[in-house]
Amino acid sequence: MKKLQRTPETAAVVWGRRAFLFSPALFFAVALATYWPHIDDFFALDDYVWLQAADTGNVPQFLKQAFSFPAGTVLDYPTPFWRPLIDVYFLVAWRLFGLGPEPYHAVNIVLHATNAALLIVLMRQIGASRATGLTAALLFLVLPAYGFAVTWISGVTELLAACFYLISLVAFVAYLRGTQRAALFYAAALLAFLLALLSKESCVTLPAILAGLALALRPPRSVGDLRRRLWELGPFVSLAAAYFVFLYVQEYEAAAEGGLYRFGWHFFENMWGYLRWITFPFPEAEIEWARELQVATALAFIALGVWTLAARKRVRALFFTWVIVALLPYSFFESGIEARYTYAASIPLAGFAVLMLSPVFGEMRDRLGPLPSFTFAAGVLIVGGVFLAGEVRNNQAWIGRQANEYSKLFHETPLLCGRSSPGQIYLIESPLFDYHGSSTRMTLNLLYDDVAVHLLERRDPIPPDVSTDDCVLKYSSGRYVRIRGP
Repeated sequence: MKKLQRTPETAAVVWGRRAFLFSPALFFAVALATYWPHIDDFFALDDYVWLQAADTGNVPQFLKQAFSFPAGTVLDYPTPFWRPLIDVYFLVAWRLFGLGPEPYHAVNIVLHATNAALLIVLMRQIGASRATGLTAALLFLVLPAYGFAVTWISGVTELLAACFYLISLVAFVAYLRGTQRAALFYAAALLAFLLALLSKESCVTLPAILAGLALALRPPRSVGDLRRRLWELGPFVSLAAAYFVFLYVQEYEAAAEGGLYRFGWHFFENMWGYLRWITFPFPEAEIEWARELQVATALAFIALGVWTLAARKRVRALFFTWVIVALLPYSFFESGIEARYTYAASIPLAGFAVLMLSPVFGEMRDRLGPLPSFTFAAGVLIVGGVFLAGEVRNNQAWIGRQANEYSKLFHETPLLCGRSSPGQIYLIESPLFDYHGSSTRMTLNLLYDDVAVHLLERRDPIPPDVSTDDCVLKYSSGRYVRIRGP
């Protein structure tokens, strides 16, 4: 019997199968290599609010506050927004990891790699090839669009919400395929949607994507089919509607009064800003020619998306629509756009980009042959991935500096003010970014029990009622100096 000789085509096929089989490990390795320089970054900003809340022995009271809307006080600040599952995560993580930041970062990296793995599963479910799914997942892993969503420990909100969002989509597609365990997959999709809502409010958009999946994969061919689809989507829509009404009543008025979130015409400006950024996510966009290129990439994305809708390219049109829907909740923020909010939208963006380019590589394969085209595609993927990973690292500079400054405050204050609780703490010219001073107060309340913290600018006078028990620190030449203290 003659030995079967492996051709270049079969070699590429075998490589593709092996890469797909080991893709979870590959995704974790890529994510770890990309974000490794920040694995030991200290906590920053909202991290301390969640940690201080989790630092309690009264677990029932903690859970009660997590699922309610407690009012803040001078010494206590409620965790940001209504995200009970994130509160529970920090409650568990605090007991497992304490104040070691590395495990928290490791969890974020694992979640990021998991989301890439779920994307490739979803793309395989909708008919994409292994190579297409693998390329989309790798592209998503190294996109610099979502800023410090992965390196910021509180970014677990985005990561965990996206994970449950994708699990719901994958389970719903499995249900649509009509397997023997269809009912189990449907229940899993509904449960994952609930967990996504408990992680972040932007997941309320999921029913729209489920409807798009149903239309793309199982378009109704009769009135009966349409009724069945509507019946299947009903529980998801009902859950989303109930959640929206609940959260609107509880939070919208306060958020609008605080200038944080409001339904209004600024939505269009923010949406355009997000589309420009997500299609050209490079800080160089501050340069005039780059800003023009950013506009061109956004217009090209919109034009391609409209074409997929007009040409009834159902799967590509679904991914285009998904990008818009994922950005929609964030476009109502009155403060403008923030890069980290593009994390969820970057998932379908990666899929859309690769799906649009796949015919080009198919044509190249037909013209050049399997081995040259495979070699070229692999080279582009590697070079492009290294470049994008470098941009990702550049985009972590701000949160890295903030983590360093919070670390200084946390470690230097006990040395300057003593380890016993001072009366009050005054910080002059602190470089910390902190909207309402809550993160700074919670940072120091991890060190002291119920100490009041006041932030002063350089020209602010020191209050005359500062007592000898109070501690006054000034930030100077990269460190804190004690002006007055016990």
